[in-house]
Amino acid sequence: MTLVPRSFYELERWFDEEFPELVSPLGNILPRTIGLKKVPRINMYEKDENLVVEAEMPGLKPEDINVEIKDGVLRIEGKVEEEKEERGKDFYRKEISSTYQARTVMLPAEVKEDEIEAEYKNGILKVVMPKKEEKKVEGGRKIKVKG
Repeated sequence: MTLVPRSFYELERWFDEEFPELVSPLGNILPRTIGLKKVPRINMYEKDENLVVEAEMPGLKPEDINVEIKDGVLRIEGKVEEEKEERGKDFYRKEISSTYQARTVMLPAEVKEDEIEAEYKNGILKVVMPKKEEKKVEGGRKIKVKG
């Protein structure tokens, strides 16, 4: 199977870039950023016999990231919480921040779920999924229709 660029992906990307504060009618339930939620940008491509997804997820550690696959849908999410506390002679300040990033992607091909590998490096999550071989239909026969 060869991946063919689909026009609605390009339209969704344009919509996200031109109107980031609005909800895309084609995909994401939430916009790119809303409050502290972020929908990471991704690249999806074929390399050799693998389907590869790369997602921008800066500021996280590998243990902050969750990657799941179910029924041909890849879900990537990451959450980080920070707490800073400062005490001085005449002041006390405590700041708590939390960011959540998530993206769900329908895969264009079946993959071998037990062989999926994920690596996080320099703010980029890379998920490599070996594709299953396509079942080839050979031969066939003509079936007579009774009337």
